[in-house]
This record gives sequence, C-alpha cells and structure tokens, in this order.
Amino acid sequence: MDLKRIIDFFILSFTISFCAFSLLTVPLTVFILSWFWSSKFILSVSLVYCYWLYFDRRTDSHGGRWSDWLRRCSIWTHWTQYFPLTLIKSKDLDPNRNYIFGYHPHGV
Repeated sequence: MDLKRIIDFFILSFTISFCAFSLLTVPLTVFILSWFWSSKFILSVSLVYCYWLYFDRRTDSHGGRWSDWLRRCSIWTHWTQYFPLTLIKSKDLDPNRNYIFGYHPHGV
C-alpha cells in the first residue's frame, strides 16, 4: 500500500470519527450521568470536572495550554502532506498579541 493511500485513509477516518464522536459524546455523557447519578464516584468526578470548568474558563484568553508532546505528534506531518499550505505574508504582526489563523482547503 502506498503512502498516499495510507494518508487518505488516515485523514478520512480522523474526519469521520471526529464528526461522529462529537455528535454522540454529549448525549451519551448525559445518559450515562443520569443513569449513574446515584453513584458517589460519578457524582464526585462530575463535581470535580465542573469545578475545573469553572476555574479554567479564561485559559484561552491567557494563551491557552502549551503541549510540546502534542505539537511533536507525527499526525501533523501527515496532515501537512495531505493539505499543503502556502502562507503569503502581507503585513508584519505584533508578536505581543494573539492571532487566530483559519485555513480552508478550497480557498476563501
């Protein structure tokens, strides 16, 4: 099997699983929590998670969390081979500010 087919399969499976699991995760979580709500373990984990969500709600405005492990994953090499990108710099950006860059594979 050649590398192009492996990359195609990898990207397709990742995209399908992301879309499918994101639609199923919330209802499944609500069902599981409502089914096992009387369990002290589930209640404790839920309360700790809600506590974390409350105190972590402004992390994105402070630069987020940096993960060198995630940045070094080999998935990004395959991803960039499948979706080639050319960046055209038209202006110098202030390095003291945060920016969000979007990419659409079919153009703007």
